[in-house]
Amino acid sequence: MLKNKSLKFILLELFVIMIIMSVGYGKFSDATITGETVNLKSQFNIKFENAKVLEVKGANIEKTNVITSKNADTLTLNVSDLSYPGAYAKFSVEILNCSSIPAKLESIKIEGIEENSFIKIKGLEKVDHTILNQGEKYNLEFCVEWDRNCTVCIEEAINFMLKLNYVQAI
Repeated sequence: MLKNKSLKFILLELFVIMIIMSVGYGKFSDATITGETVNLKSQFNIKFENAKVLEVKGANIEKTNVITSKNADTLTLNVSDLSYPGAYAKFSVEILNCSSIPAKLESIKIEGIEENSFIKIKGLEKVDHTILNQGEKYNLEFCVEWDRNCTVCIEEAINFMLKLNYVQAI
């Protein structure tokens, strides 16, 4: 019977010690948990600015132009009357990060021209994997050219769009 009482007493003491240790750990631990919520609002706003025609050779300069969309995320390009293989139009545009977070430009997507086309666009690959911090600009120059080795005749204006592909920079 004495063994049973001393066993109960030892178990009670261990239980009390564990309670005291738990309270002490909770009181002196580094982490504090509060019932507050933090709301973060970040959004991407990468846009094209100051798009212009730099040079035209073998094309109609009056009808060659670049138009920025209303929300500045798409460029529409018109290259008119390319007269021979090797004829081209050079363009420039600024890409601006108006976001509150850094962005990584993955690529520029071309819409309206097939990949194996006789029209070649050179220079867009320069933006691949470029990181733009908040407020930074990237100056891009690129060329739209009738493939020098092409024998197909172009009878109409070349119209296509460019769109940015980007993600959050890490």
